[in-house]
Amino acid sequence: MLAAAPLVAELLASAPRLKILATSRATLHLSGESELVVPPLSQFEAVQLFVERARSVKRNFSFNDENASSIVEICVRLDGLPLAIELAAARCRALRPEAILARLGQRLELLTGGPRDLPARQQTLRDTIDWSYRLLRPEEQRLLAHLGVFVGGCTIEAVAATCRIEAPGGALDALDSLVAKSLLRQEDGVAGEPRFALFETIREFALERLAADGEREQVRQRHAVYFLELAEASAAGLVGSEQRELLELLDGELINLRAALSWSVEAGAADLGLRISVALERFWEARGHAAEIRRWLESALRGAGSVSRRVRARSLLLAARFDAALSDYAQAAAGFEEPLALFREAGDREGMAQTLASFGWTTMMLGDFPRGRALCEEALEVAREVGHAPTISRALNNLAADLLDESLSIERRLEGPRRAVALCNLGLSRLRGGDPLRARDALEEALVLARELGDSWQLASILDFLGWTELAEHRHVEAASYFEESLVRHRELGDRRYAADCLQGSRPSASRAAAMPHVPRGSSVRRRRSSARSGCLCPRPTARGTRPTSMQPARFCRPIRFAQSGGRARH
Repeated sequence: MLAAAPLVAELLASAPRLKILATSRATLHLSGESELVVPPLSQFEAVQLFVERARSVKRNFSFNDENASSIVEICVRLDGLPLAIELAAARCRALRPEAILARLGQRLELLTGGPRDLPARQQTLRDTIDWSYRLLRPEEQRLLAHLGVFVGGCTIEAVAATCRIEAPGGALDALDSLVAKSLLRQEDGVAGEPRFALFETIREFALERLAADGEREQVRQRHAVYFLELAEASAAGLVGSEQRELLELLDGELINLRAALSWSVEAGAADLGLRISVALERFWEARGHAAEIRRWLESALRGAGSVSRRVRARSLLLAARFDAALSDYAQAAAGFEEPLALFREAGDREGMAQTLASFGWTTMMLGDFPRGRALCEEALEVAREVGHAPTISRALNNLAADLLDESLSIERRLEGPRRAVALCNLGLSRLRGGDPLRARDALEEALVLARELGDSWQLASILDFLGWTELAEHRHVEAASYFEESLVRHRELGDRRYAADCLQGSRPSASRAAAMPHVPRGSSVRRRRSSARSGCLCPRPTARGTRPTSMQPARFCRPIRFAQSGGRARH
């Protein structure tokens, strides 16, 4: 059809009232041309087409509760493309929908056997895509193959860095050409920036071509290097004023980041993947990916060959921190020993301070408050020596209630993500001191910050603490609402220990509220407040090894018991 463009132009010039309706794989680029893009089928249309074609090869085929979810997933996985859906439905002659879905990992092998009266290029999905591919210019063919390494789409910058565009107009013109030929789709990304993605069926074909051209590993390496550079460029902003924008940006690249991590292990380049994981610590934590990255770190560190001591130390520190975030404090405490030793040997004072602060917090969670306080005090001393403000704030948070205001003032100045943590700890301090009204003020401010960031871990904890705050004021309906949302979030994060705490709180009663250690009426905690300051007021205390008294929330028991014993931290 494209070859007919001159003839169409001549006809239109000769007959001004003439209108021509043309279908083509690309626009004709003629004056006055209006383009109508035919989108993929909607989910309803796709399912309807699948069922119709399935019944044409198997008369008694039915759409029912047993196979409905599989049919819908098949249509989604095939991107709503009519030919792909028809070829998949034709397989119902021999396979159930569930079996077809299970084989879609090799869809180009599966989707064959179209009607013989159609052109050969429409009898298999691979032939259809290959026909379009062969009509491309060589540089477009190469770009299409390279785009196969991106999962879930890509930006113009990512394409330019990974695919090394040689087309005259650069990356944007080359991408626009593939969009015009319906081989690539364009979407709106963060801040209105364009994002480009292949349909999954075309992506599978692209990867085949990339392997056939012998370039697959080189392009996957450039893909991983680009996302390493993106991760390390984002690291500072993730703990600063740019965090919201960067979290949204990284949300869109999550699947690509996972692909880069996977490639680094497969290719024996664990150092690269470990650097990505360390740089994005704040992103993993805020978006609830700690458990996933902890598992990946364990695998990567086990198989890592030549990894620099600094990268190993940073990776071990991250693994131990995520163990603590997942409430495995004993494993976390053991895990901090090696990175601390590596940082000491290397004279890395900043790394030492960060490790000591996290180690101290974890030690407090295990109930050893004197040692935990000593570690946090050393962390504070080293952090002040090197001027590392985030660790100064973390150590202050961990040390005692009378230092929380200083910690919060630092976080407000830094506009860092730990403002919510500092506010949460301040709220807990006020709650224990018998002031639930002021505790609610701090916790509600923390909740707003955590919701703005979409920080799953902080949200789960803050909602739980707000539940206990409302319970202290005998506001049982409000408390139940907070506990229910916190329970959902803890379960999503895989944090079963604190999910149990939410379940305990979600059955409020006046007697339980009266029994809580921070309730003003008759509370002995107010009288012991100065001793309690020796304990940790971080968001996730534990009752490991201690039987909770009465119906106190388990996470408050360690600090309270330490206060009752009259223990003091050693300086």
